[in-house]
Amino acid sequence: MRARRGGPPAPIVVVSRSLDFDWTLPLFTEAETPTVVVTTERARAHVPSGIRAVVAGEADIDLPEAVRLLHGELGPRLLCEGGPGLATALLRASLVDELCLNIAPALHGPRTPLLTGLPAEIPVDPAAVYLDEGVLFVRYRVARV
Repeated sequence: MRARRGGPPAPIVVVSRSLDFDWTLPLFTEAETPTVVVTTERARAHVPSGIRAVVAGEADIDLPEAVRLLHGELGPRLLCEGGPGLATALLRASLVDELCLNIAPALHGPRTPLLTGLPAEIPVDPAAVYLDEGVLFVRYRVARV
């Protein structure tokens, strides 16, 4: 959508405490809009120079602080893509307005949960469903709990 409006694509934001990355990947070296890394104060020194780091938390990432800082830099709309741990942490902190699920035709084992350890059911309301090249994209509005 930004491209249609004539602006650059939104930056990709990577959230990590460990920073166990191959920093030579195109994600970090060739992105049209520079990638931003959210990490902790303890890990900050491991982010190579030239890569924008947002520090939120001393030893663990403080997600509410990270979102506040990212809103200040990037604006009010953030799209987060991650695994069950990050999705669960964002939901627990009531930082999610919409949940988008991409259901691809692949089976993996052993069982990998979608979300882990939520304290209670979080109501969602279906907002949209799309099918593209065999992948089902589902968007839900998430109720604040």
